Amino acid sequence: MRGGSPTRYAPPSVNHEDVNPLLPRYAAGDLDEAEALAVRAHLATGCAQCLATVFRPHHNGPSPEPAAGAAIVAPLVVGALRRSRRLVIILGLIALLLAAATVWMIGLLATRETTLREEAELAAARLAELDRARAELERTRGELEARAAAAAMARAAAEDEARRQTEAAQRQTEAAQASADANAELARRLESAEARVAQLSRGVRSREAEIGRLLAGAEVRALGDLAATPGVQVLRLVPSIAGDVGRGHVLWHPARERIMLYVFDLPAARYRVRLWLDGQVLMPGPDLRLGTHGEAATAIELGVRAARLRAVEVLREPGDDRVLYADLSATMSR
Repeated sequence: MRGGSPTRYAPPSVNHEDVNPLLPRYAAGDLDEAEALAVRAHLATGCAQCLATVFRPHHNGPSPEPAAGAAIVAPLVVGALRRSRRLVIILGLIALLLAAATVWMIGLLATRETTLREEAELAAARLAELDRARAELERTRGELEARAAAAAMARAAAEDEARRQTEAAQRQTEAAQASADANAELARRLESAEARVAQLSRGVRSREAEIGRLLAGAEVRALGDLAATPGVQVLRLVPSIAGDVGRGHVLWHPARERIMLYVFDLPAARYRVRLWLDGQVLMPGPDLRLGTHGEAATAIELGVRAARLRAVEVLREPGDDRVLYADLSATMSR
């Protein structure tokens, strides 16, 4: 039994009239434990008539006179019954102590199990989020490295082409005009290559700035703050229509007024968030700005505790088609 104390069995309170019909069966040993305990408790009170009934010779009807030894046997029986009663009390106290220790140990183990399970769930949620962030960073780094390699190859090719054109111009001294045209073409190519290199460099710097913004932005700080809250829950956004419409999760805590929404693999389009509070109250949410891989993360301020939140929807515009949906009412009812 968890969260309570063990139940100690106490013999029922009986009077002389209740016990008298049970005495022959008690003397024969035919009573169950509860009835026998009630009879012994009554005999321990020193009822002379019941003691005489139990310990007189077995025959029908009461003896006309008590046996000569009854006066000697009765005190001995009463003393034995009293010692038996003390033994029962001592055994009951021992059983009560053992039951209390068992209940305390069960409660302690249950508390530790609940704490460990909550910590494991929180750690799993944070680990999953960190794994997704790491995968995104690895993918972004791979793209940047590929672009940098392409830029280096283009620059090397341009420099090689310039070198070949210069050597050709030097060999063709008799064709000055041709050399001039070749130099002009070379200059144009060099300018184009430098512009391409500059463009790629700006793209790399922009991507690095975007990565820095994502790593230090308000959304990531809000995600880290919410993910570190004990008892935070992760709810999966399920598709509302057929087809590849992306995936996502909602991180929320019933006592917080902020939730975190993260979606990915959404097809290119305009999306916005719509929230439902208890009492069928509609609350418009923010627009989503998708990244290069259809991902978006946003912190949503509710203005009320998230315990009032019933549903989160991701709508595609125009038309407000619901593509992703999370039902919190089932979670709140558990």
